[in-house]
Amino acid sequence: MTAVVLIAGWLLGWCLCVGVRRFGPSTAPRVTSVSVVVPARNEAVRLPRLLESLARATTDFELIVVDDSSTDGTADLARAAGAIVITADPPDGWTGKAWACHCGAHAASGDVLVFLDADTDPAPWFVGELAARAAAGPILASVQPWHRARRPYEHASAVPNLVAVLGAGTGPHPRSRVWRRPMAFGPAMALRRSVYDAVGGHESVRASVAEDIAFAAHVDSRGVAVESWCGGGIEYRMYPEGPVSLIEGWAKNLSVGATATAPLRTFAVGVWIAAMLNSVVLLGAGLPGVLGYGLVVLQAGVLLRRVGRFGVIDAVCSPVLVAVFVILFVLSAARRLLGRPIAWRGRVVPSRSS
Repeated sequence: MTAVVLIAGWLLGWCLCVGVRRFGPSTAPRVTSVSVVVPARNEAVRLPRLLESLARATTDFELIVVDDSSTDGTADLARAAGAIVITADPPDGWTGKAWACHCGAHAASGDVLVFLDADTDPAPWFVGELAARAAAGPILASVQPWHRARRPYEHASAVPNLVAVLGAGTGPHPRSRVWRRPMAFGPAMALRRSVYDAVGGHESVRASVAEDIAFAAHVDSRGVAVESWCGGGIEYRMYPEGPVSLIEGWAKNLSVGATATAPLRTFAVGVWIAAMLNSVVLLGAGLPGVLGYGLVVLQAGVLLRRVGRFGVIDAVCSPVLVAVFVILFVLSAARRLLGRPIAWRGRVVPSRSS
């Protein structure tokens, strides 16, 4: 039975991988009226990299940094870079990021809104390309950044990142909801200002912990196409503050993402996870077990490269990384089921908010 699970999961892993599409330059007409909105809370360490990257952008845009009650000089750094800075402190009933995006959007003058997290590092062409995709119609376009890990503990984000992409799927708006549902990646999103206003903007998801997932479902219900892409043109480094930040971040989002994923796709990802874990058990079965483990390592190496700077060691240790993911997911699900709040960036976030 263990061998059957391994084979089934390995095959399903390739099926999930087929639909992963990278974002890249296209022939879409350029947009001349763009506003970039950056929600930022205590991002003085990471924001400079984004500001430097945006200074090299090949598209002209209005830059708005929304200082979400920072205490570390985030606002001063943004002003020095020439950004319009808005100070925002969320009222009751709003999460900090949703309120910051809401305030930034309403201060923006561009026809297309591009939302970027403060820890992202876009290529010079990225903003213009993402804006062009969004301007092509009533579309919410988003990209999951390519993950850049530096410290050993940061590699614990490898499988959560991969599962997020495999579970969401990528590419144009899905026609069938059996295998894939509309999902958005919050670090980099864009849509027309007129569309944003028509669907109610971030006010429609003001209390959502995972506002990107909730926003994608909301705009889809209002007839807006949702496009999601992987990697190309934008990178980020997740949770450089330390392991505690990593645990808090994934505990906040993982279980919410699972409930929003198409059931058939959730099943496929679950079987793939089981196969990865079973590969260790089969190591004791002699040569067939070693060959099975080798196939798992080979596949992990290919899949992990789709989402970040992960190498041979990550592939060899992939079953261990999968076990770490399972622990993080159980923690996330338990907190949500028990209704325990989550500490995130100095605030307490209700874990049951969708």
